[in-house]
Amino acid sequence: MDFLHIRHATSLITYQGLKILIDPVLAPKGHVPPIAMTPCPNRNPTVELPFGDEALAKHLSTLDLILVTHRHQDHYDNVAKETLPKHIPVLCQPQDEAAFISDGFATVLPVSDTLNFKGIQVSKTEGQHGLGRKDLGPVSGFVLKADSEPLAYFAGDTVWCPEVENALLEHRPHVVVVNAGGAGFLTGTPITMTHEDIGHIMKIDPHTRVIAVHMEAINHCVQSRQELEQRAREHEYLHRLLIPKDGQELINIH
Repeated sequence: MDFLHIRHATSLITYQGLKILIDPVLAPKGHVPPIAMTPCPNRNPTVELPFGDEALAKHLSTLDLILVTHRHQDHYDNVAKETLPKHIPVLCQPQDEAAFISDGFATVLPVSDTLNFKGIQVSKTEGQHGLGRKDLGPVSGFVLKADSEPLAYFAGDTVWCPEVENALLEHRPHVVVVNAGGAGFLTGTPITMTHEDIGHIMKIDPHTRVIAVHMEAINHCVQSRQELEQRAREHEYLHRLLIPKDGQELINIH
């Protein structure tokens, strides 16, 4: 699996020879107001995309599939809705099927359990967008499996919880992509993973590699790449953790 990290949770992977765009947020810096009731007042996204319009158009022209874990604006924004080619299939959680059809996509593939797409087995997983929270709506993760590729688990917007532990034990992924950043509000506990959550993942399987994204691009994410790296070093799992910068490509992840 090749993994191009674009920004926040937006990534472009090459898997089983297919180009798959994950959680597309394509707006320029400062395009929308900040998420309310959070420590940082900056408009979102807080940083620009790592490449220009021509490079973005080139990437979009090669797509085989779009995977959206859920429809929050920091995972699928209005610019993506307007820009993405509508003939590209969209894979999503069942609750979002009607909205993507309304957006004009010709092929929408809701995953309630498992489906197959051109040689890739896709399984949906559960999570909690903040422990015990119901107000942020349903969120899902997805596991990709193919004969020539590592088993890859995209956990989605979740914290460490029984659902994530069950997914790890059931699927035994080689690679786990987590939405880190410790996103949250002025009150309450984090709604995405912190370094402690990632540490729990590391304990399940000593061989699992973790890719941490979802940092330094949206105003409610408070844990930086530097802090996560420092914490991972202190807890002795940095050698199994990848923290890509915006625009960085990771080749042949396994």
